Amino acid sequence: MSCGKTPSDIFTPTPEEVIAWTDPRSGRTYKVDTRTGNTALRISVSTAGAKRPFSSMLRTPSESLAGKRPKSSSLQQPSEFIQKIQAKRTNLVFPLNEAPIPSISLGSTVHGHGCHHSTSESFNSTTSLRLGKLTKDGLRGATVISQVDQKYILIKMHGTSTSVTPEMLVIIDQHAADERIRVESLFQELCTSEPEPPDPTQSTHKPLTFAISPRDASLLGRFRAEFARWGIGYAVEDGRVNVHTLPRVARDRCDNEPVLAIELLRKHCYHLEGHPPPTSRITADGKEWIQNLSRIPAPLKEMVNSRACRGAIMFNDPLTLEECKALVQKLAECKWPFMCAHGRVSMRPLLELGDGSAERKALSEGKGGFKDAFQKWRRDVAAEEDQ
Repeated sequence: MSCGKTPSDIFTPTPEEVIAWTDPRSGRTYKVDTRTGNTALRISVSTAGAKRPFSSMLRTPSESLAGKRPKSSSLQQPSEFIQKIQAKRTNLVFPLNEAPIPSISLGSTVHGHGCHHSTSESFNSTTSLRLGKLTKDGLRGATVISQVDQKYILIKMHGTSTSVTPEMLVIIDQHAADERIRVESLFQELCTSEPEPPDPTQSTHKPLTFAISPRDASLLGRFRAEFARWGIGYAVEDGRVNVHTLPRVARDRCDNEPVLAIELLRKHCYHLEGHPPPTSRITADGKEWIQNLSRIPAPLKEMVNSRACRGAIMFNDPLTLEECKALVQKLAECKWPFMCAHGRVSMRPLLELGDGSAERKALSEGKGGFKDAFQKWRRDVAAEEDQ
C-alpha cells in the first residue's frame, strides 16, 4: 500500500520540519528533525567551508563515530564541563560490599629449621607455621577443655620442641576426627584380613549376578586371586559373573546398590591389566597394614571413605567431656591424625600460650597493662592518620 510519497520525500526533511536547539550546558547549536528526532550539529559556512546537504548530517551515533570528524576546533576540543566529567570518571566496575575472607599465607619461608618466632607476629604469617608444630606426642598428652558449639573439641597441647611457647590452644573438628579414626580402622581390617578361605560373614545377603562381555570374563578369570586377597569372591560362567563374597566394608553397600559390585570388578580388572600386581602376599601384621594401601582397589577405597564419613560423629551431636577425651586419645593413635579421610585438615591451632615471664617482668618494671596498650594503640592510629 503506497502512502503517496517517494523515498526521497520520506527520508529528506523539509525546512519546515527542522528547528534549531542550543544546549545550555555546552553552548552548541543543533538542528533537530521534528518528525524523526534525529539531530545534527549546526556548522556555519565559514568554519565548514562548503554547505553540505542536511541529509548527510543526520547520521546514527555509530555512523558518526565511524565517519570522518569535521575539522572544526569546537569538535576536537570538548567543553570545560565535559572535561571535568571525564577527569572525575572512574571505572564502572562495582566495588565489593563485603570484606574479603581472611586467608593464610602458605608460601615458602626463609626461616631454617629450629628458628623461633615471637608471638607478636601477625595471624597470617604465623598460622601456617603453627600447623607444623602439631605432633602426635603432643596430642597424646593433650588436655581436653570442652566441646564447642557441638561441632568442635577445644584442647590444650604441647607443640614441637622448637616452639617459642610450651603450649597452645587447638580446635578439633569432631566429625573429621571420628572420620579419621573410622577410616584407618576399616583400612586396617581390610589389609590384615586373611584372603583365603573367605570369611562366611562376608557373603552377600542376596545373589549378585551380572552379564559380562568375553573380555571381562577373561580378565576376571585371570585376576581371580588378586580379588580374593581383598575378600572378593566370584564365579564366572556362561557370560555371567556371580559375586558371592565381598569384604564387610563393601557388602552392605553393594547389597543396596548392586551396580557398585560390577563397577568395582570392571574398574579394578582393567587397572590390573595395565598395572600387574606384585607377587608378594599381603601381610597380616597390623603394624604393616599401611604399606598395602596402594594396592587396595580404588573403588573399594571410595567405599571405605564413604562408610567412614556416614558413620562418623556429625555436627550438632552433643558429646560429654569423657567422650571428647576418648575421641582425642583414639585420634592420637592414628597414622595421620591431622587430616580427615578426604585429606582436609581436621584441627587448627588457635593461640599460643606463653609462660607469662614477659608479662610479669613488664609489670614489675611498672610497664604493661591496659593503660600502656591503649596509649600505644592511640599512637599507632595517630601515625596512620598523619601518613
